[in-house]
Amino acid sequence: MHKRWTVWLLVILALYTLLGFQVLPWWLERALPQQLEQRLGWSASVEEVTANPYAMSVTVRGLDASDGQEPVLRLQRLHLDLGFLQLFRGLVALETIDLDQPYLRVDLLEDYGINLLRDWRAHNPRPEGEPQPPQSGSEGEPARLYFGRISLNQGEVLLRDFSKAEEASFEIRSLDLVLNDLATFPNENGSGYRFNATLGEQSLAWEGQLNLVPFSSSGRLRLENLAATTIGHFAAPYLPYELRQGRLTVASDYRTNTRDGLTLETSNGRIEISDLAVATGSEEGDTPDLALAALVADSIGFSLSRRELGVGEVSLQGLDARVQRAGDGSLNLLRPFADDDQTGETGKADGEPDTGAGQPFRWSVAWVGLEQSRVQWQDAVPEQAISLDLSEIQLNVEGLSHELAEPVRYDASLVAAGGRLSGSGQLTLSPFTLEAGVSAQALSLAAAEGYLKELAALDVKAGQLTLDGDLDLDGQTEPLTGTFSGRGELTGVALARTGEDRNLVSWQSVRLEPIEYNLAPARLEIGSIALASPEVRLERSQSGALNLIEVLAGDDPDDPQGADSDRGGEDGDGFIFRVGEVVLQQGTVNYTDRSLERRFATRLHQLSGSMTGLSNVTPQKGRVNLSGRVAEAGDLTVEGNLAALGSDQTSTLDVDLDQLSLPLLSPYFARYLGYTVDGGKLALALDYRLEGTQLSGTNHIVLDRLELGQSVASEQAVDAPIKLGLALLRGSGGQIELDIPIDGDLEDPNFQIGGVVMGAFANLVIKAATSPFSVLGSIADLTGLTGPELSAIGFRPGSAELGEGEARKLEALSQALNQRPGLVLDIRGAVAPVLDGPELAAQGGALEEALDQLAADRGETLQRQLTETYDVDSSQLYLRDPIRDAGLGEDAELVRVPVALQAR
Repeated sequence: MHKRWTVWLLVILALYTLLGFQVLPWWLERALPQQLEQRLGWSASVEEVTANPYAMSVTVRGLDASDGQEPVLRLQRLHLDLGFLQLFRGLVALETIDLDQPYLRVDLLEDYGINLLRDWRAHNPRPEGEPQPPQSGSEGEPARLYFGRISLNQGEVLLRDFSKAEEASFEIRSLDLVLNDLATFPNENGSGYRFNATLGEQSLAWEGQLNLVPFSSSGRLRLENLAATTIGHFAAPYLPYELRQGRLTVASDYRTNTRDGLTLETSNGRIEISDLAVATGSEEGDTPDLALAALVADSIGFSLSRRELGVGEVSLQGLDARVQRAGDGSLNLLRPFADDDQTGETGKADGEPDTGAGQPFRWSVAWVGLEQSRVQWQDAVPEQAISLDLSEIQLNVEGLSHELAEPVRYDASLVAAGGRLSGSGQLTLSPFTLEAGVSAQALSLAAAEGYLKELAALDVKAGQLTLDGDLDLDGQTEPLTGTFSGRGELTGVALARTGEDRNLVSWQSVRLEPIEYNLAPARLEIGSIALASPEVRLERSQSGALNLIEVLAGDDPDDPQGADSDRGGEDGDGFIFRVGEVVLQQGTVNYTDRSLERRFATRLHQLSGSMTGLSNVTPQKGRVNLSGRVAEAGDLTVEGNLAALGSDQTSTLDVDLDQLSLPLLSPYFARYLGYTVDGGKLALALDYRLEGTQLSGTNHIVLDRLELGQSVASEQAVDAPIKLGLALLRGSGGQIELDIPIDGDLEDPNFQIGGVVMGAFANLVIKAATSPFSVLGSIADLTGLTGPELSAIGFRPGSAELGEGEARKLEALSQALNQRPGLVLDIRGAVAPVLDGPELAAQGGALEEALDQLAADRGETLQRQLTETYDVDSSQLYLRDPIRDAGLGEDAELVRVPVALQAR
């Protein structure tokens, strides 16, 4: 019996050995290709299969499979060791699984399927009526599996993507995996693992501990040098921008488990981005809209259960952003979000449930630093596009967190427009508040030329801005409030009218200190404005338009809209401004008038003085005190009181001008009088009153020793004896002294002070020239005599004796002649046969001869009395040929002998 049992044991052992060493490998060599063909449709071959029934191991070498076209699976060696002893513990165990140099091809198909699943489903259809396989999480305990060691050495995965228009392939090489003590049941020691893979220069390293039941894992993950092309290929549909280039490295420690719900904790995290370039366009030739040399975020930690994210330091190097504002006002960097109108204020799509756990998300960033960065700002909204380069940007921000009301410290600086901007302080994000000490040093105004053109048609030829102060903004209520306190200076400014080379306005410097500006309500207060060496080129064109008015963009003198928009008031409505003092030093105004037939040009220079108390708030009163020179010798002073600007209150101005050379004004005399000026001086005393835009006042004008030059043609000049008119107006000292009133509306484009005054002066001259005796009332005491009465002297009929009361006419005439040496009096003796005839006939003699003699005697009588009795210079008296048709007095009792005034 014993021998029989031994024989059977030997037989069984021999059979087991035969099956294990020979039959099993033989069967596996044929079964594996058949199964791959049957289950997946792959054509496969196996180089060798060996087995050791005593070691409970199987080794497969040289497995190759293809899907009929290309290789899909390949491995050099697969070695399996069954854990025999574990079976007694009720475990299905594999002590060792080794894969050497495995290869797998994974294709992402056009329909987003995977070739492996496609092949499986094609060869393993589910019969109709067969129930679905149990879902994960169904009742029942999982099989108790144990894997002592799983290793994968030098593996390779070829991933090909056919789901997009442009095919792509990724060769993942050097796949290495070591996994120890993996169990599908609770395992106190856990499973240690290590996984590595490379894709070109990209690599993945992952190591730690793993428990499947209950699930938990801890370790460290590092994804290094992930290329932008890799990220962009798979994530492009979800990214707002096109990734052009860049590298990403991510590393973090982590811990996760599902004991009490899913928990995830990360620590010691680090993110590195290098050589990043993104664009909003799709053309490869486009310049990237944003480039970044390097970004490093360190000390990153996250807790899912606590809903908390913490970042230690974030450092950015070499940011280069191209920010473009299109003509419609849209920004290139925001353009990808322009069509995203499916989210509301919460950021969730319409109808999306709120999955928040109720606990607020908390986050913090200890420090953010930006260095050596640049922003290229391009603005196509203004008519003249603006390009501004912001370089050497430095920014440090400290203390960012979800506590948006907590202050955040910052400091920043950059180079722009040839100068440097800097600021530092603190801010809160919600509600928004900002405290900043700001400084702008030597910024070129030319950089902002396009924005200036929105206000005026000006080119900035030169100029720099310097600004220092403190800025405070507060957005806790609407509207945003804020203040600025500081000082500013504009130096070396030169502005030219668009398209012209000559400066229109320039100055050496303008200092404003202190500046106090309030945002809402809008209020600007400036203590002092010091303006050094300003120069203005003021020109009137042939049409009469003033260049300073024409440069104002969109200015319409006929449109009153907005006329009161900046007017302050007692209730403080609207924009309010106050200027304590404006100090002017060595100002110059070059004035040219081309509306005249002969161009007029002069210069107001050495203009200095001050204006104090300027404001648009009633009842503010200011003072003006200026002095300067006009041309070479004219002395100008301006004094007065200034009402609140833009109000209807009264301003008064006293303007005095002395020693101005009259030949300078020849173009105006030529227009209105038809003569140039050869000599003389002008003095003005102007007394003006301004109420709102209504101007009224008097112009006291003194023309000293005015001498006319040559006659010139002028359409506006009246054909009249101008020299006689001037001679009548000229006093004994050679001066013409006049008071000319003025009244008009400054908003009327046709109202010009100079033109009104010169026109009034011309009218006086013409009136004097055409009606000389009518103006004698202003230069002599006529004691009730009228101009027409002075034009003839009454004589008794038949006699050379003056009529009663006629001598006072001679006295008045003598006053005019003595005071105005330039006047001469033409005396024409005359008789009236109607009255003189009967008287002469009664005296006897030839009537005709008597009439002629009487006419001559009357002329000589007037000449003699004027020279002997009234001391008139004989050179001012001329006897004309007598006439016989003298007029009669109103009472027909006297004979009127005519006299006429002329200029020498």
